[in-house]
Amino acid sequence: MIALALQKLYPNITWRLEDEPKTADEYKKFLEWHSDINPPTWEEIQTAHEQVLVEMELNRIQKQRSNAYRSESDPLFFKYQRGEVTKEEWEAKVEEIRTRYPYPS
Repeated sequence: MIALALQKLYPNITWRLEDEPKTADEYKKFLEWHSDINPPTWEEIQTAHEQVLVEMELNRIQKQRSNAYRSESDPLFFKYQRGEVTKEEWEAKVEEIRTRYPYPS
């Protein structure tokens, strides 16, 4: 996961990690940096890593919501347009999906 943080911070820099570091000392030991630019500090990597995890969670939830909207609420919307269900039924399904897949705070 630290590799994802490095890619986020420095997408055009060449580097290599021997293993997944769990401490600042391991980070210094495992990182092979191929640039004149100084590598990010352990603290910067930790911050970027947290951002990557939040982005991954957000992407996962967006995909789940999108799939649920497509398979559950969209059909109700079209039924609502044809007068087969009420607007409230369709809106309730949309809200239920939002509740089932909440965005991270």
